[in-house]
Amino acid sequence: MSNRDIKILKISRTGLIALLGLLTLTLLTVPLTGEESEPPGAPTENARLLLLAENSYLAGLEMEEDRKGSGRESLLESAAYYQSLIEERGIRNGRIYYNQGNAYLSAGETGRAILAYRRALRFTPSNRELKNNLRQAEEAIINRVGTESPEQIKHILFFFHYEIPGKVKSLILLILSLFFWGILIINIFRPGLLRFSLIPLIPALIFATSLIVDAGVEKRHPEIVLTMEKTEARKGDAASYAPAFDAPLGGGTAGRRLADAGEWWYVKLDGGDVCWIPASSAELVSFREQRD
Repeated sequence: MSNRDIKILKISRTGLIALLGLLTLTLLTVPLTGEESEPPGAPTENARLLLLAENSYLAGLEMEEDRKGSGRESLLESAAYYQSLIEERGIRNGRIYYNQGNAYLSAGETGRAILAYRRALRFTPSNRELKNNLRQAEEAIINRVGTESPEQIKHILFFFHYEIPGKVKSLILLILSLFFWGILIINIFRPGLLRFSLIPLIPALIFATSLIVDAGVEKRHPEIVLTMEKTEARKGDAASYAPAFDAPLGGGTAGRRLADAGEWWYVKLDGGDVCWIPASSAELVSFREQRD
């Protein structure tokens, strides 16, 4: 065997190790994104609850349009049926959360509507109707605080990290990994192509890093949404502390939990402001936290 053959084999072995590392990282990061979940069995009960939810929603809208009375009760009943599908039947997907958000929004429950929409985004991040409804709900938030984020420049520079959903990042990483491996295989038969492996390798490492950061941030500082109509934020973890803002925070205000002190959460709002809020005034968006 010539020195050239030995060199090619060494390169191939090195490339194989690198590829296996990328593929392993891909397999570890893909489950971090939302996946549609619908347990097998009892489809009749699931269909019954779904029908009840849809009928209650339509009945509520009809009552609102015909002015025969308030349809709020029927709309909240619809949202409750969707919650039964989520909690009791274990069904979690973009459609369920999106429909639940619509029911809450029509009933005037802005905070819970935004929570449902943000959960739906974990499954269907490219749904335009979902994004439009979320934007409409966010515009209805009362006493919005810090709507202009000081980290806007960072979001623009690293748009691929902040704007591309985790599921899409995982898919891109998988494609880049396969592309990288393909170049290494071709290089065995046609030496001289190894330098082109950097083309998929560099962006693959970037997306892998982005996924790892996403997972770390979500685990340490999970996303939260205020569900109460009004929440008095404080400067400390007790009601005796002074208010953090001139007015209470409106339902639907979002941010991340920085610390959990039991009955109080220390949060960073999307606009960059930090404060303490009662734990009962907000919910976590994360599916993993919901199950725990």
